[in-house]
Amino acid sequence: MFKITIAVLIGFLLYGCTSTQSNLPADDSAATKNHSLSAGSSKKLLFKSSGCKIGEGSLKNEADFASAGSYGTLIVANSKSNTSVDQYRVSCGAVPVGGSSSCVIQRVQGSGSSKDFGGLNCPDMKFELVNFRSF
Repeated sequence: MFKITIAVLIGFLLYGCTSTQSNLPADDSAATKNHSLSAGSSKKLLFKSSGCKIGEGSLKNEADFASAGSYGTLIVANSKSNTSVDQYRVSCGAVPVGGSSSCVIQRVQGSGSSKDFGGLNCPDMKFELVNFRSF
């Protein structure tokens, strides 16, 4: 009897997971876009976005010296109103000469959605990298 009860509970949990709808608005899903921003002397921050969501990133080093790590702030603004909407912390690992490293991009402020960035696929998103430091 105990095994049947556990099996029924697991069945209900699985049903709940598959039938629960996402909290994301339908217009926030879109194709993935690639972005590239200058990150100071001979470095580029590369990252992806899908709709209004910012995803994985990396730091490409085109300089003739390595760095032990890098960090900075990514500001996301509405390009038409020039209003800052979201702020992200960017932290990158060590990067060798001519190489690249992965970066963690975490939202620290704001809750921008497609309504803030011009609708479907967020066409009005503008990115700016500020206070970017390498050590």
